[in-house]
Amino acid sequence: MIKLISGLLAVVVMAMMGVATPGSAVEVSQSNVEEALAVPEEFIFDGRLGNVHFDHRQHIEWVESCELCHHIGDYQRCEDCHDGSEPGIPRKNNALHMQCKGCHKQEGLDTSCHTCHIKQ
Repeated sequence: MIKLISGLLAVVVMAMMGVATPGSAVEVSQSNVEEALAVPEEFIFDGRLGNVHFDHRQHIEWVESCELCHHIGDYQRCEDCHDGSEPGIPRKNNALHMQCKGCHKQEGLDTSCHTCHIKQ
């Protein structure tokens, strides 16, 4: 945990100085780092093919804005809206597949099921 905080602080200092961070395609804003520290490090999504361990803090470093995933601007749980009760709004699993796989394809990452779904 101390390594993570130290690393995030280094990113903040480097971003404030305008120094590019290695492996980062986007400039990390201080607000993104502060938001990363305020949320759980990992979320685990249940899946019939295996659970998906989502490293939330790492993804915050990779994206320009939290609104990329939290598209309505507030940070509620996906299933609060994606619960199948509204026609035209996909269920959580379908929404996650569209969002995650779409981004992974765009970045040239593997989108096969076993990449994210880990059986234990």
